[in-house]
Amino acid sequence: MSPSEEFIVLTESLLDSLYVLLSISRVESFTPTVVKCRGQRLAVPSNVAMMLKVATQLSNFISALRRILLSPARMLEEEVVIGREVRGSLHLPLTTQLRGRGLQLVAYRRRRLTLSSPENILLKLFLRRLLADTELVLRDLESIRSGEPEGRGLVLSRFLHRLEGQLDHLRRKLKSIESLPFVREISTKGLEPSDQALFKLSRVVLRRGARGYRRLAALVQGYLRERLDVELVSNDVERCQHLAVVIKPYKLYEVFTYYTTAVALVEALGLPASVAVSRSAIRVRVPRGARYTLLYDEPIPERSWLHLGKVRVNEVKGGRVPPGRPDVTLLLETEPLLVLDAKYTESFEYISQSRYKILGYLNEYSLSVGALVYDPDRLSREPVDEEDVEFSSLLWEANRHGGAVLEDADRRIYLIPLRPASWSELSRTRTYALVIDMIRETLS
Repeated sequence: MSPSEEFIVLTESLLDSLYVLLSISRVESFTPTVVKCRGQRLAVPSNVAMMLKVATQLSNFISALRRILLSPARMLEEEVVIGREVRGSLHLPLTTQLRGRGLQLVAYRRRRLTLSSPENILLKLFLRRLLADTELVLRDLESIRSGEPEGRGLVLSRFLHRLEGQLDHLRRKLKSIESLPFVREISTKGLEPSDQALFKLSRVVLRRGARGYRRLAALVQGYLRERLDVELVSNDVERCQHLAVVIKPYKLYEVFTYYTTAVALVEALGLPASVAVSRSAIRVRVPRGARYTLLYDEPIPERSWLHLGKVRVNEVKGGRVPPGRPDVTLLLETEPLLVLDAKYTESFEYISQSRYKILGYLNEYSLSVGALVYDPDRLSREPVDEEDVEFSSLLWEANRHGGAVLEDADRRIYLIPLRPASWSELSRTRTYALVIDMIRETLS
């Protein structure tokens, strides 16, 4: 595999894992992960995954919205009417008040046809806004993809193609809804679908609580936070060119391991989760549950006895040892539970010696569970030392069976042969199942 092909495979694999994480969770906030390499801090080109998630979410909602709009309740608004005869559902509290005042009147609820309700105006404005944004992004994406077919866009070509396809699907759905007779009759004359107008109307709709429209209002507010923005995708394409020159493949493999572990964490919890993705952490919350954090390439100085301990040289005290930086660390609240070290190498000997690094992290942070993650397809350089030869035979067995566990009464070390692959392939492997089991056992 050439370096450029290797870069594409690793980038697409990590973006696939990230996209799945964003799709199965409620995203509270999103900032691309930052990789520290050769004294530089480089953002992973991951906005395209977020844009794909937004486009997919909108398409799914528009499909549900069409069903709502085709129901008879779409044009009805409920109001309370006072009269001498009951012509709807009786409003007992108000009727009691009227009769208590000696009035021979009744109050009842009535539904009336309306095309000027806040709900329907919000619907029409949001459709206009989405259609305009979608067509603008599609035009710009076409320019990005056609401008340099063999250059910078090639790295993200598969994701850009998926994003284009999803946006084109969304555009067709929006036009089909816009062509419905009911929607055409809604008047928004003099109104523009600006951020301010949409946010104000969405608040009104949420307060009124009309069935079928509450989700629309929540989606509008979410879209104003995470909108379709082709500039972010363009930035990704620019970053890819720089990353391909500067970054080493092993750093991309670390990020791939990090994102895959995050998806496994959400699946292991088995509850609807909210995630906040920042530069070096993914925070996961579940309803009425604890808060979990995955750190990428970050130390936990307050938990490291090596860092907190004293240094003495020739009977003179001074200085501190820097804390260890595991590639991936799982915390419950502020308590470390699990560390993973990702290795992207051809050397069996290097993997063999890396088990001592995992043991070092377990000792330093007083942990009982660690994992050594590696790409089995890259291993080719046979070891020389007898110790490493014996361990390499264990790695061969782990590769054949999707992983292995080294354990005693107090500690467990997982050997995880994680191949970079599309999510459709990765999610069906025994290796991924082992990652989920590892997290479940750690949490239990």
